[in-house]
Amino acid sequence: MRRLQRWLAVAFGGGLLICGPSAVAQNQATIKYWPQLEIGFPVPQAVLDLKPKPVKLRLYSAPPNGNFTKVGERATNDLQPIPNRLPGFQYTARGDGEEEFAVQLVYDDGTVSPTTEKLRADSRVIFDTRPPVVNVAASGQYGVEWNVQEENLETNGVRLECRWVNGDVNWFAVAKTRGNWTVRDSYTWTGLAKETRTLEARVAAKDKAGHETFSRIVRLPATDGTGGLQLEDLNPRPRSGDNGSLSATPRLGSGGGMNDDVPGQPQIVYVNNNNLTVKSKLNTVTRSGVKVVHLWAKNMTANPNAEWKLVKSQTCDIPYEQPNPSVEIPHVVTDDGRYGFIVIPESGAGKKDSDPRPNSLAQHLVEVDTKKPVVKVVNVTPTPGGATGTKVEIEWNADDRNLMPDPIVLEYADTKTAEKWTAISEQRLPNSRRYIWEVPEKTPYKFYVRVRATDKATNTGDDIYAKEVIIDLDKPSATIEYVKPTGGSAPNTSDKLPSKLPESTTPADTGTPGFTAPGLIPPAK
Repeated sequence: MRRLQRWLAVAFGGGLLICGPSAVAQNQATIKYWPQLEIGFPVPQAVLDLKPKPVKLRLYSAPPNGNFTKVGERATNDLQPIPNRLPGFQYTARGDGEEEFAVQLVYDDGTVSPTTEKLRADSRVIFDTRPPVVNVAASGQYGVEWNVQEENLETNGVRLECRWVNGDVNWFAVAKTRGNWTVRDSYTWTGLAKETRTLEARVAAKDKAGHETFSRIVRLPATDGTGGLQLEDLNPRPRSGDNGSLSATPRLGSGGGMNDDVPGQPQIVYVNNNNLTVKSKLNTVTRSGVKVVHLWAKNMTANPNAEWKLVKSQTCDIPYEQPNPSVEIPHVVTDDGRYGFIVIPESGAGKKDSDPRPNSLAQHLVEVDTKKPVVKVVNVTPTPGGATGTKVEIEWNADDRNLMPDPIVLEYADTKTAEKWTAISEQRLPNSRRYIWEVPEKTPYKFYVRVRATDKATNTGDDIYAKEVIIDLDKPSATIEYVKPTGGSAPNTSDKLPSKLPESTTPADTGTPGFTAPGLIPPAK
């Protein structure tokens, strides 16, 4: 039995976690933070090779310190394929939060190991599909302050970054004098008072599930909005999926544009699809259960002060004390734009919150953007090589209402129809509309240039410069080795001048002061 349990393993995409014997204490089970609701549990080949061989495997799940419930059962010869891993189980969590997992082996005689009453947590998973929320604002003319909302923040997960406008492409981390940046913190660049340049600052936050959010960019010295964060930004507010709020599908991962350029607004999800799924987590279910969920919506782009509209009332049957209750409501929007949503559940006894008023805050905001950025390569100009090497100046225009902070990718290839393009810059570039490329020595002498731009909804537009770019601009040179008559042999070159002058000779006098004619030998005396 102990030998069998030592071989049992549960694996995640980030690495293999070996499950110990069933006697392992619950608080010692390995913890894994997972960025999505879908997860794979591969089964190592060593388990399938056990003697005697189990005929089935069962996957059990439980809330923290709760009772285990069977969530999956597969025959050992009918396991599900796990991407890039061993065969095993596919599992989908009901929502964000912590779950404990255990695996049970079933033999052909009906015996199981371990027995159900002796199941212990072999691993713990904290599902976290929601990136951090970061609010930042100017504090005085030369400083910023911020507030990060994230319950699973990575150790040292807050960074303050800055760069000069129209100067640095890369962001530079600002080190704190003592300790690490905290979720509520501030910083002031005292030397900015003596500068004529403009500084850009932003705050990044990363959680343990790997989600990373970048705040809006603040420019300093600040000319307005110098009062710092507002009260609603300093007080933690419900995040996406909490307090009856919603999350839209398709779900967006790290860097998917989960922040906006205006502090204090609800969190925004950028999507490139008109078909949405509003998922509402029910935090409270009364004794009569929940029978209807009402979805209210508003086109914030058309009129943020307009009335909320009831767009759907979806019936459901959520009983009292059902674990992790939630409701998914499909909704289709007709036009691109920013939409606000509010979900109001109704109990079996007909009790619900009041209908939202025009000034009621949205629980969640979704920016629907199905249009690609418009990109045009204006000009590509090479300059001859010199001491610093060949340079190519690339100019472009890229326009979109939701461009990413650094949306531009520059590439080259030998043909316009090439499947593989090589990046000109190692990092994405801001939409500066101009870039000077110092061409590496091994770059081909002719190629085509492509510019790509991506928006926050992951739409990508591109354009290829119409003309082939030739960077070999230098003229060849040559000297005459000899002249021979047509059809004749090469002249005798045995009395060619030596490549090095004898030490006893002196340069011939050409009649020009200061000029020496190398390679000429004076006549013998």
